This record gives sequence, C-alpha cells and structure tokens, in this order.
Amino acid sequence: LDDLSIYDASEEGLPNERRVTAHHPHVMREADIVTVSNEVLFQRHKSERDDLILVANGVEPERFARVQPRPADLPAVDLDRPVIGYHGAVAEWFDFDLLTAVATGRPDWDFVLVGPVDPAAAGRATALEGLPNVRLLGERPSGEMPAYVQSFDVGAIWFQVNTMTEGVTPLKMYEYLAAGVPCVSTPLPACVAETAVATAADPGRFVEALEEALRHPGGHAQLSQGEIARLHSWESHLQSVLDRLEAEGLDRAR
Repeated sequence: LDDLSIYDASEEGLPNERRVTAHHPHVMREADIVTVSNEVLFQRHKSERDDLILVANGVEPERFARVQPRPADLPAVDLDRPVIGYHGAVAEWFDFDLLTAVATGRPDWDFVLVGPVDPAAAGRATALEGLPNVRLLGERPSGEMPAYVQSFDVGAIWFQVNTMTEGVTPLKMYEYLAAGVPCVSTPLPACVAETAVATAADPGRFVEALEEALRHPGGHAQLSQGEIARLHSWESHLQSVLDRLEAEGLDRAR
C-alpha cells in the first residue's frame, strides 16, 4: 500500500524482528496473491514477484456524492473566506512548511485539517495551530468524512514528495473528486497522473492552483460521477483480484 519505510517509522522503538521490513521477504514468498497500489510500487517490487497485481486505491462514489449536512465544527459558510480542507493523518510526511507558507500568504482563507496527529509530528502540528486561519479538528469517525469533504471549497493534499511518499496513492484524492470538490496536491506521482487533479510543488504555485480551483471548481478536467464510478470505484479496481482468486481456486472469500 505504501513504501515500507512508512510502516517502519510507525514502529519506532520496537525490536528489529517486529518491523514490517523484516517480515516482508517471507510474506512476498509465501503469499498466494500480492497486490500493489500504484505503478511506483509495482516497478519497485516486480523483481520479487512476477505475478504482482496492480490494484489502485479506490472510492465508494455514491457515499461521497450523497449530500450530507455541514459539520458544526467547520467555519460558517462565508463566500469571502473559502475553506481549504484536508482529511487524513497529520504525520511526519506532511509538508508543514508548505501549508505554513500558503496559509500565511492567504490570511483570508481558512485551512482545516481533519484527522489524527501522529505523536512524532505533534510539535509541528501545534505550531500550525498558532496560525489564526488554521484549524486542526482532530480525528473524526470515518462515517462522517463525506460531510466534511463536501463542505470543503478545495481539497488539498499536503504531502512531502520523497522516496517514502512517491509510492502513495492517496484515498483522499478520489474522495474529493467523488464529492465534486476540486483537488490540489503536491506532485505525488499518482496525483500527477490523475488529469482531474492540479499539482504544484512550491507555495507560490500552490496558491495559484488553489485560486484557479476556487474560480473554476469544475475547470481542471473534473470527472463526472459516472467516470469516477467507472475508473476509480473499489468495485472496478478489485475485479482483477477476484478473477485471480477464481482462477487459482482461492475464491472461498467470495
């Protein structure tokens, strides 16, 4: 699902034999089926298994398209103060410098983060909360995420781009699109490959991309609900796995 170092980082202080990397070779040898979630990981691991199946992350389109009431802990609707939203973990791969620069440069926008803060990133998250137009709402139940996402004027993905994150395909990218919310991201390979997502690497260009998304919410090759269901639904993505299970007589899970 991600570069292995993400999981090792989350196991700081555990004995070496408990780390994900230590178990990886055994699992790759013994598993009946191995899936990877994007092309970067496919290229990185194909030498270990010649039968890898590429299964990109997906979304339940109808869940995020179904209109929900606006959560009470979001800023009130104000046409002059758009909400730039993010949902997901706030961890060490989060680009705190980028968000700080963008939020400082646009004090007339509200920036909202919905999700748990990793203890390793708590200090930087606290510094973000010191900005008057940044709110960290903390973790919320997954069932409430469509309501938050639908209330964003733009959905942002504030990930650093490095060896650890280049193998990430953010679920939130598809969830923004399914909710009809424009998405602006740092140039993660999976986001660059998605024509409906605008990407930018530095604060100035990120602000420009956000401004364009606010001016023309459907202007960046926005996908229709039908296209999202066809291209990015879990149902469509998982068919290759179900076909392999059936072909190998391993379809008991069905």
